[in-house]
Amino acid sequence: MAAIIEDDSDRHEAIFRGRISGMSPRRLADQHGLSVETVNDIVAKRLTKIDNRYRAEALALDLEAIGLAQGRVLKEALAGDMAAVHALAKLVQLRADLLGTFAPTRVDVTVAQAATQTSTDELEAAIELLVKGPAQSH
Repeated sequence: MAAIIEDDSDRHEAIFRGRISGMSPRRLADQHGLSVETVNDIVAKRLTKIDNRYRAEALALDLEAIGLAQGRVLKEALAGDMAAVHALAKLVQLRADLLGTFAPTRVDVTVAQAATQTSTDELEAAIELLVKGPAQSH
């Protein structure tokens, strides 16, 4: 990992902003007189680490915000305001998307095939019928 000077926060901010706006690490490295590895290290240190705890907290905050918004538009929607009805429908859809409640349910299907007589079985039965006659078979 390349050495990063910690007291250069303005330059680090400019590098980070440049990178998230689409500038290449090579261009940023050339602009700031750094190696590409150093630029990548600066950007990596600034990125939010997304783990399961972060996802759960973000989901909880988003659901809370959706709930508050639903409460605000519900009265107008019930009064017949069509824009509020549309907004409420969007909020319900967003909540369902976040929770996965409208996602198809996974179903594992096992197809059982009925036992069928093979062509060999049919031939053996026909030969037995010929040899023993109809009354003596099976």
